[in-house]
Amino acid sequence: MEYVDGDRSFARAAETWRRLVPPSARFNRDMDEILSWVVPSENEFRRVWSLVAEACRVRKAKAFFGAVFSHASKDDSPNGGLEFKPTPGDDGTLSRGEISSLEVLPWHESGALVLTGCNTGALGKRRWCPAAAFAARQKIRTLGQPGYAYFSRRWTQYEAINAADRDLCLWAYRRRRNGMFGDGSRMPGQVFT
Repeated sequence: MEYVDGDRSFARAAETWRRLVPPSARFNRDMDEILSWVVPSENEFRRVWSLVAEACRVRKAKAFFGAVFSHASKDDSPNGGLEFKPTPGDDGTLSRGEISSLEVLPWHESGALVLTGCNTGALGKRRWCPAAAFAARQKIRTLGQPGYAYFSRRWTQYEAINAADRDLCLWAYRRRRNGMFGDGSRMPGQVFT
C-alpha cells in the first residue's frame, strides 16, 4: 500500500519494491499473487486492509509479505502513527489504537510486514511505534525505520533522487536528521515480533 504524493515518489518506491519481489527466490509465479493499492486516506487504508483479509479468505491463501509506503509521525505524546490525507470522518492518522483494531490477516508462519515511513520503528518518548503496534496485533514479524526515511536512488547508500529516476528506495539512512555527520549508509531496520 502506498501514500499519494505530488511527485509520485511513494508510488515509484512501491513500484520498485514490486519489481524486486517476483524475481526473489521465494516468489512462485504459478501460486503467488501481488496485491497493490494506492491509499490516500486513513479510511481507505482500513478499507484496503480488510480487502486483503477478504482476498486471503476467498483464495484460502496466506499473506506472506506486506509493505506500507507512507508518512509516519514521531509524536512525543501517545498520538501519531501512519499519516495520510485527512478526509471527512478521519483525522488522517492511523493511531496505535486504530492499528490495534485492524483485522488480523492470515499470515504465513514465515511472513513479514515492512513499514518504510519515518520513525516507524523508533519508540522514542512516546514508548510505542507503528511497527511494534502492527507486530502485537498481527502476530507477525514487523520491520520499521529506526529514524527519518529518505528517498534514495540506491538501496545500500543514500544518493539524491530526481524526477526522472524510475527506481527509488524509501529507507532510513545515516544522514541529516539521523546524524548530521552520517556517511549516508543504510540503517538496519528495527524488527518487532
